[in-house]
Amino acid sequence: MGGGDEIIGSRVVEDLDKLANDKDVKAVVLRINSGGGSAYASEQMWRAVQLLKKKKPVVVSMGGMAASGGYYMSCGANYIVAEPTTLTGSIGIFGLIPDFSGLVKDKLGLRFDVVKTNKASSFGTLSRPFDAAESAALQAHVNRGYALFLKRVADGRTAAGHKMTPEAVDHIAQGRVWTGNQALKNGLVDKIGTLNDAILKAEQLAQNQKSGCGALSGSQKLDGKFQQRATRRRLFRTENETRARRLLRTAEFHPECGSWQLSASTPLLLSGLPMKAMPIPFRTTLRRRDAMPQRPV
Repeated sequence: MGGGDEIIGSRVVEDLDKLANDKDVKAVVLRINSGGGSAYASEQMWRAVQLLKKKKPVVVSMGGMAASGGYYMSCGANYIVAEPTTLTGSIGIFGLIPDFSGLVKDKLGLRFDVVKTNKASSFGTLSRPFDAAESAALQAHVNRGYALFLKRVADGRTAAGHKMTPEAVDHIAQGRVWTGNQALKNGLVDKIGTLNDAILKAEQLAQNQKSGCGALSGSQKLDGKFQQRATRRRLFRTENETRARRLLRTAEFHPECGSWQLSASTPLLLSGLPMKAMPIPFRTTLRRRDAMPQRPV
């Protein structure tokens, strides 16, 4: 996305929605090469990435540039791969409305008569400079957008395993531009690599998700020990089911009490450990579902 072609937010959102609903696509790699643009379009594409991430892993591969709006849509991915010389960051927002009053009045000799229904009716006009109230309103709008940008970055990087707060992001934000190597040290990206590295990572995340281990983001990030415990739990459940079926084969059904009975000589399984037959008379009862007493209607 980017480079010689313009990123159009609505088209990108539509494409990401199609990928989210395509069952044949198991993971998505976004190649971003953009210096940014509209804050509104960036927010739209960020949201589309979040909806996509709920269904399958999303890995961002940064090209020569993924800054400002380019980083905005990148920050919510499961994993970010940047090149060493990638220009990224530029976490900031600004608003600009030109003032042509000197040109139209002094150079062209034009004058304006204004009829307003309220104080803000002519807000944003190019024929005069802003007054104090209008400047404060525009600055408040910019501040809200910047605060939202900080929150998006903090939430995205925290979910990817780099714990960040908006205040911490602010220290490396404020419009600063970082190379890929610097961004890795700052926690803005996860790895220095190429597009092929991003594809391999997406494949790994897709395989982990298929095996039930999740997409390796945030609290779902699995280390080796967790994977071993998850494997042991799956094997334990399978073993228990097999042993339970074997026990039922050796049980006898007694219609007078409506239950299956196992003799004391039958080995039992308790919390995954075999328990030998007890020396005293012992009987385990497995009551059939159709023999359970029914509540009166």
